[in-house]
Amino acid sequence: MRASTPRLPDRQAGLPPRQASPPPAAPLPPPVVPLTRPPPEEELVRLWHGQHLPPDALVTRRGEALRVIYRGRRSSGPGPDFRDAVIEGPERELWHGDAEVHVRSSSFRHHGHSRDPAYDGVVLHLVWEDDEGEDTLLPCGRRVAVVALAPWFQRRRQELARLLRQPDAWREPCFSALARLGPEAVGDILDRLGDLRFRQKTEGFRRALSDSGAADQVLYAAVLEALGYGGHREAFARLAHELPYPRLRAVAAQRPAAEAAARLETIILAAAGLTPLAPPADWRPRCLRPANHPRRRLAGAARLLARAPSGLAAYARGSLATDPSPAAAIRAWTVAAANSASPALVGRGRAIEILVNAVLPFLAAGGDGAEGALQEQALGLFRRLSAAGSYGVTAHLERALALRRAGRLTGSARRQQGLLWLLHCYCRQGGCAQAGTCPLS
Repeated sequence: MRASTPRLPDRQAGLPPRQASPPPAAPLPPPVVPLTRPPPEEELVRLWHGQHLPPDALVTRRGEALRVIYRGRRSSGPGPDFRDAVIEGPERELWHGDAEVHVRSSSFRHHGHSRDPAYDGVVLHLVWEDDEGEDTLLPCGRRVAVVALAPWFQRRRQELARLLRQPDAWREPCFSALARLGPEAVGDILDRLGDLRFRQKTEGFRRALSDSGAADQVLYAAVLEALGYGGHREAFARLAHELPYPRLRAVAAQRPAAEAAARLETIILAAAGLTPLAPPADWRPRCLRPANHPRRRLAGAARLLARAPSGLAAYARGSLATDPSPAAAIRAWTVAAANSASPALVGRGRAIEILVNAVLPFLAAGGDGAEGALQEQALGLFRRLSAAGSYGVTAHLERALALRRAGRLTGSARRQQGLLWLLHCYCRQGGCAQAGTCPLS
């Protein structure tokens, strides 16, 4: 196929003859890649039969616009593709006859139609590419107009390329927030939203504690759910319901920590039905790294529970009362693997998830009798924790706010929770399209 080359603007218009053009102020856009793969003839036939071609595509090689009155009857035997078509030509002249479709205009001659009188009634030759550059010669000696579709489609590609080179006509307000508001104001907004999300979690724990009165079970369920983030959240939450905490606490209270951890792991994996050969569908890895396999997470849960012979709530309260620093809090909820060369069973990022989503809002809600200063410590620690890592669901917000760029809004758990608040309360609620709704607008 002979590809047409997009015509670039004449940069020498208005200059004296033979005078060199000065360098353009901006580089020319790259030429559009020509259409090099013509469609099959059957697809062209379907385009004509379905009348999918707009009027500006039906232009002869002389630039004459045509209009289809009737496409013609699809032929099922030898001869032209469509019989008895009616086409309005130049000066509203009506052409009555047949229409023939080919990929290339030379195919009419190559297929022997130029010697077959059955094609004497053709009034229009529709092709993808006009590779002969002249009207089609019929057996009777008459010539008929050729309409080539490739130039029209090529112009559409050029138009598409031009549109793609233009800046976006509209972007979400978060993409301009830094320029409009400044990093400090954006950071303050994320901090405020992060606090809102933390208080929302705190209120949820307050209701759960009021309803059940079993502080250990409430915290245990929240810790297991946090361990399940990233693919198995529902399965971990269901396990906490089916295997209640009192049974596990009795094991931790009656055995040394190492023995209790091994026994708890056996109980938890059995309750989950996690066997090496055929794990239930709920527990099958879903694009997880091997280090995040649910079996490893549950092994980490067993070791965490073994550290709390007096109860998980008491362990959470004691760990914060002893040392409320971020480093100590993270260390209290991480679990190393038995083999030091292996990844941790509960790593630093997962420990932060447990603190942010379970331990700290639980204590801020008064869990295990936490009051006053301890509740304030829980909120203060939340505000000082670093981010657990990037969330895929908030990646668009991180890109928009340049959170991963050096010197821009250093990541913290508080601001990461603010991003999640934005996502759930604004991004997913159509807040971007409602002027003034999003806090970053």
